[in-house]
Amino acid sequence: MKSAQSGLVVILAAVAYKVVKKPRKQITQTSASGATVYEEENWFLRAKAVACMMLDASKAVLAQLKDVPRVKKHRLVMMVHSIGDYRSDALKIAPEIQEKEAKGFGCVPVNKKTADDINEFVPFAVMAYDNEDNVRERLSARGYELVQFEPDAIIEMPSHFMAYNKTEKKVLIAIKGTTTIEDVVTDLLCTPVDFHAGKAHSGMLKAATFVVGRMTALLQDVFIPLGYRIIVTGHSLGAGTATITALKLSESFQNVQCFAYATPPCLSKELALKTKGFVTSVTHCDDIVTRASMRNMKALLIAMGNLDQRHKEVRATKLKQTLKDPATLAVINSSAVTDVQLGDQDLFVPGTVVHFHKQGEKYVGNITDGTYTALRRIEISASCVADHSCSGYEACCNPENCL
Repeated sequence: MKSAQSGLVVILAAVAYKVVKKPRKQITQTSASGATVYEEENWFLRAKAVACMMLDASKAVLAQLKDVPRVKKHRLVMMVHSIGDYRSDALKIAPEIQEKEAKGFGCVPVNKKTADDINEFVPFAVMAYDNEDNVRERLSARGYELVQFEPDAIIEMPSHFMAYNKTEKKVLIAIKGTTTIEDVVTDLLCTPVDFHAGKAHSGMLKAATFVVGRMTALLQDVFIPLGYRIIVTGHSLGAGTATITALKLSESFQNVQCFAYATPPCLSKELALKTKGFVTSVTHCDDIVTRASMRNMKALLIAMGNLDQRHKEVRATKLKQTLKDPATLAVINSSAVTDVQLGDQDLFVPGTVVHFHKQGEKYVGNITDGTYTALRRIEISASCVADHSCSGYEACCNPENCL
C-alpha cells in the first residue's frame, strides 16, 4: 500500500515537473528601486507537494492501488519523462496515429450542427470565470440578460449565473470550474457515490444539487411556462457539475441540453452513456483533466510496472534508449486499457463526446463517447496541462481552426 502511494506521488510529480520544467519558469518581479528580480521556482518540489496533497484527498480510494507493482522512484521519473518524449517524437513522425485510433474505434467526424453548437456555447462556459460586471456586459453583447449571479464559490457551492435570451427563448446556466489544476485533480480523485442506479462524482453531485436548488423555482415559475429551452454549460469541474445539473433538471423539465468543456470523468458507464441524448462533452487533445480518474491513475502505474518488468535487466541510464522501441507505446496503451477493472467505481466522461486532436496547425474533431480508448489512459505529454486551458477549448471549437 505504501509503495503504491509513493509510486503515485512520484508519477504525478514527474508529470507536473515535465510539463512545467521546459523551459524552467522564471518569475519576474520589480523591486522597490525599480530593478528587475528573477526568482527561479523549484517546480519539482512543488509538484511533489501537490501530488502528496492529491493522495491525502483521496485516501478513500487508495485501497484500489494495493496491487500496483513496485517500481523504483528514479525509474518512474525517467519513464515518465521518456514516454512523453517518445510520444512527441512518434506523433511528429506519424501524425496519422491519432486519426487511425479514432477510425479504428468507430469515431465519426463532427457534423456541422454539433460544431456550431459547441462553438456557440463555449464563450459562456469561459464567461463563468469572470466578474459580474463583465459577465453582464458580455451577455448583453450576445443578446442575453443576466438574471442571477452567484460570485462566491465555497465547497460544493459553485459560482454560477443564469441568463436568458428573449428572442431565441433560451435560458442559460453557466457554472464556474476550479481555477487551479491542483484543485481540479485533487477533487477528481474521490470516491463515487450512488446516483440514479449508477455512480457519480460525489463533489460534483453535491454541487449540482446546490445549483438545481437555486434555479428550479425560477425555471418552473418563469421560463418553462413560456417555452424556454434550458442550456447548462461549464468548463472543467464546472463541466462535470453542469452535466449532473442537466441530468437532474431533465427529471422535471423537457428540452434540457448541456454543453460541457474539459469534462472530467464524473459518471459510471451506464449513466455516462445514458446522457448522450442531451449532453455534449468536448475534450481537447491530451487534457489531463478529461482523463483524471482513479482508474486511469492506476492504469498508468500498472503500465509503468509492466514496462519496468519488461526492461528489468536494463540499467536506468539506458532506459530512455529502450523506450524508443516501436512496441513501447503499444505496451503502455494496451496495459492502460485492459489491465484495470474498478467495476462500478469506474467513472467516464459523460454524453456524446467531441474529441479534438491536432493535425498540423489545424484541429480534427471526432464524435465518440466516454469509452473511447484515447480517454481511457493518461497521455503523458508536454501539453497535457496546457490543453486544459479555456483558450485551448475556444480554439478547437472555432470552425476556422478545424479541417
